[in-house]
Amino acid sequence: METYLSQSRSNIEILTRICYSSLIGTAIILCNLSSLFAEGTKELNPSLNDKGFIQIWDITDQPNRKFATYLANADQRLHIKICNPGEKIYMGFRIQNAAPNNTAYFRLKDPSGNVVMGPTLISSANTTGNINTYNEAVAGPKQLVGANGYDGFEYTSTTTGDYYIEFNYHPTNNPTFPATASTYQRTFEFFDITVGNAANKAVDGRLWCKAWDLILGNFTRVFNGRMFIYANDGIVTKVEFNAIQPNGFIVSANSKGCTNTGNSFENRLSRPGNVTFPEYKIFLNDPDINCYPTGIFGKLNSAPTISGCDPNNRCINISVDKEGNVDVILDLDGNPGYNPGTRDRVFSTILKVGNNCIPWDGKDGQGKMVVPGTTFPIQIDYFNGITHLPLYDVENHTKGFIVDLVRPVGPKPMLFWDDSGIPGGTKNLTGCNDPGGCHAWPFTEYTNTSASYGDVKTINTWWYA
Repeated sequence: METYLSQSRSNIEILTRICYSSLIGTAIILCNLSSLFAEGTKELNPSLNDKGFIQIWDITDQPNRKFATYLANADQRLHIKICNPGEKIYMGFRIQNAAPNNTAYFRLKDPSGNVVMGPTLISSANTTGNINTYNEAVAGPKQLVGANGYDGFEYTSTTTGDYYIEFNYHPTNNPTFPATASTYQRTFEFFDITVGNAANKAVDGRLWCKAWDLILGNFTRVFNGRMFIYANDGIVTKVEFNAIQPNGFIVSANSKGCTNTGNSFENRLSRPGNVTFPEYKIFLNDPDINCYPTGIFGKLNSAPTISGCDPNNRCINISVDKEGNVDVILDLDGNPGYNPGTRDRVFSTILKVGNNCIPWDGKDGQGKMVVPGTTFPIQIDYFNGITHLPLYDVENHTKGFIVDLVRPVGPKPMLFWDDSGIPGGTKNLTGCNDPGGCHAWPFTEYTNTSASYGDVKTINTWWYA
């Protein structure tokens, strides 16, 4: 919907354009992969032939790849949400590495960081905690599903909050770098971490991390896993990776893109190198609604205005009923939309509930004062559930991502990207919602002057509700 307002504030004629999407009251029906009870391999490998394993200490960047290890920071931890004291955590694993590196240790910590279980040996020689087959992994712990499942490690929680699990090659020693590739790395062929409630039933949507570290083994294999992203405003979207072809890669999501400079148009650009940061919780299933409530869509309370008698100290006034991201574009160059390097000015910020003043010093994008009496459009983009998915070092993606809005109910999100900074890169700033996938990119063999499209680069895709 678009509305237009022509008004005078401090001798400046303002034409304001407010753009946002109308919601479509269409129910979205989601189906589980199966009626089995497991969180882990079942979601990352939808079939026996699919590849997608969690790993610790990736050999290409061991000091920095700390996912789920003894040295992991808060963003790299693998969390298990407990909503009610007495809920049980069941765990099972199988390590893919060859002997003697086919064992590891884990310890479980409570929300305060206290070790409540372990260090415990993970070994195929064990009966408890060992997953023998793919079918056992997707069935879940036999304590919940019976004989078809694996015999899981079991812990009964004593408090609510985010427990987390840590892995290591040794029960107590932390790695010392540099190391040979085979010393520390472990790849989990099968894994499952499932929460059981007081009725002895599995509860999905409890396992999450902000930076999943995954590996396929080589970039000729495909990853068909799915993940659910819980934005900070409670909007849940599902991303299907749809036969993406990386080798080892980290999955994280945030509200900005590759960087956080204060300019959303710069932040969202794909770029060479490993340039990303984790912010949102990422689940393998729809986050348990009893622990992670559904957010709501916000709206503008009134038409925006510009106020202030001092040309050097004005306010762009916007009132909203929900906190959300906003881009305000002063379209001063005569060409529609924001054009970097021109007179256009952009403000990217987060709006609080109620009235907001976005300060404007009266200058254009080139640092010159805007002459009083100038007429120009202002574009305001107010986003809920904005989600960026910047992926590093993904060599090939022939089909593109499939993204759906899970909750609250609304239209299928449009996908956007800007790879103009990548050699041969494409961009789509109008949006794509192809049911077969959006934002595909090719693999190009190495030459003397360039590498492949996604190799050692961060390719960003974004959407919003």
